[in-house]
Amino acid sequence: MRSDAPGSSLVLHAGSDDGLVGDAVESLGTDEATVRAVDSEAAALTAVREESVGCLVCESEFADGDGLELLSALETSAPLLPTLFLTDDPSLGDAALSAGATDIVVKQDGLDPVAVLARRLENTLSRGPAVTRDADEEAVALLQSMYDVTTDTESSFEAKVDRLLRLGCETFSLSNGFLTRIEGGEADGKQTIVQSRGPHEKLSPGESCPLSRAYCRETVRTDGLLAFEDAVEAGWTDDPSYEEFGLGCYIGGKVVVDGELYGTLCFADTEPRQTPFTELERTAVRLMSEWVSYELEGQQARAELELKERAMDEAPVGILISDPDQHDNPAVYVNDQFTEMTGYPEADALGRNCRFLQGERTDPEPVAELRAAIDAERPVSVELRNYRRDGTEFWNRVSVAPIRNSEGEVTNYVGFQEDVTERKEHELELKLRNRAISAAPIGITIHDTSAPALPVTYANSGFEAITGYEPTAIEGEPLSMLAGAETEPERAGALETVGGESASETLLLYRTDGSPFWGRVSIAPVTDEDGETTHAVGFLQDVTETKQHAEEIERRLDEFGDVLAAELQTPLRDARSRLAADLDELSPGDLSAALAAIERTDSLIDDLTTVHSFSVKSRDVFETDGSAPGTDP
Repeated sequence: MRSDAPGSSLVLHAGSDDGLVGDAVESLGTDEATVRAVDSEAAALTAVREESVGCLVCESEFADGDGLELLSALETSAPLLPTLFLTDDPSLGDAALSAGATDIVVKQDGLDPVAVLARRLENTLSRGPAVTRDADEEAVALLQSMYDVTTDTESSFEAKVDRLLRLGCETFSLSNGFLTRIEGGEADGKQTIVQSRGPHEKLSPGESCPLSRAYCRETVRTDGLLAFEDAVEAGWTDDPSYEEFGLGCYIGGKVVVDGELYGTLCFADTEPRQTPFTELERTAVRLMSEWVSYELEGQQARAELELKERAMDEAPVGILISDPDQHDNPAVYVNDQFTEMTGYPEADALGRNCRFLQGERTDPEPVAELRAAIDAERPVSVELRNYRRDGTEFWNRVSVAPIRNSEGEVTNYVGFQEDVTERKEHELELKLRNRAISAAPIGITIHDTSAPALPVTYANSGFEAITGYEPTAIEGEPLSMLAGAETEPERAGALETVGGESASETLLLYRTDGSPFWGRVSIAPVTDEDGETTHAVGFLQDVTETKQHAEEIERRLDEFGDVLAAELQTPLRDARSRLAADLDELSPGDLSAALAAIERTDSLIDDLTTVHSFSVKSRDVFETDGSAPGTDP
């Protein structure tokens, strides 16, 4: 007799723990169930082949054999035989299920192994028609088996799906059970087998076909289940799916994840089914499909949650989550970057309000702004001077936002912390430079070197004080607009060019009211990190007083030289005339002294002439290189 034939209540035990299996069968309280023990794989296979075995209890190890190897052999020779895998090692559960076990029983401390095994045996044996029972008992047994599978915390999702597929095949007396993944629409969609039980080659894991050639295309169209007991009578023989798979009967339901179609869970056989699918069987398929949907949604939610957790843990900014329902809104989560940035380990940060980062020089104004936003349950971003654990200061850009539940209630606050010390210090330095430039007593301008004539893009208040031009009036104009009728054209043109080095000119310029002034203009290139000139900076000084002072000195020196030369030359001529007239009367000593005096006077006149020439040259230098007497060039 076949091992999976109806009417069999023989429990075949492959292993050494005869007492446990015997006590479990005896506790069932029925004379119809009997136990036979074997101690080798060969003996077990022979018994299954020759006797009417209703269930196999297979230990993980026995005297002459290995439980997993026996399960694998039975998967081929008796695929519908219910098998219970008995072990004290929970880690073998998935391997046993993959090898074909219907269920597993793990002997654990604190649990009565006899009671556990008896319940599993009762559920397994009740699937065969040999045990007389009414519809209620059958339903309870099936639902209990499904419950045992779906609540098993030791097995993986894949292992539990495999057990459900086997349970369905045994319960419905069908040879194939499979879970599919459907992608795309009906016209161009594809069906792929994710997991399966049974011998059908085209229903093996990884096999795929166009959705248009699969029974499941009709399953996904149906609100409930798609089921037929005889494909020929139901009119499927002309359908592409019948040509593709040749199934004689079929029952399947949709698997939906977060409102989106995932695939189907189905049971089928190549032979027609002799009896219609019962309401219990339909309910079982529906519950299995719903459970798979629920588990896949949970997997997806857990994957998304794990991704978010990894993203927060590995984020390049500090993240802190607080709980406003607790006293003082303490931190309940901080990521690695927060601890690295602040120096506070997680244990020191959790349970504390984030104000522990504040210190003596923290500005109370942004702190108050932050507090007001939290009280109003609205997002806010502020920059605070905070303190690390070692007491060092850093600038922290804090962005806080409320986290709301589905009802709109704030459950938490999330704060993003970014160390902006370098940027903040750079900003403060720029502000200081801007204030210094704005308050400088000289005119400072910035010019665009990419445009002709170096138009002004910025002018400080010092420029306005000297020229009378408001910054907005000079923007976009060249400095040469300060030139006028008396300005030397060549020097005015120099204001519209910039070379590789700074250059200066002193020239006559005109204010906005038309009044002239002497201006000393210096223009220097501004280069980027590649050495390319991007802008030019100009400096303007009003040197009118210096120019006038130099001219006054020149005028007085000229006058003094003229007067002195005239006064010295007149007596010198007289001295020479008298000396020529009285040569005969002078002694040699007097004559020598008189000639020496005349020579000294000539030398003094020559020196005065030299000084006068230097004065003229200094004026020329002032007017060409911008250096005035008494000033640095």
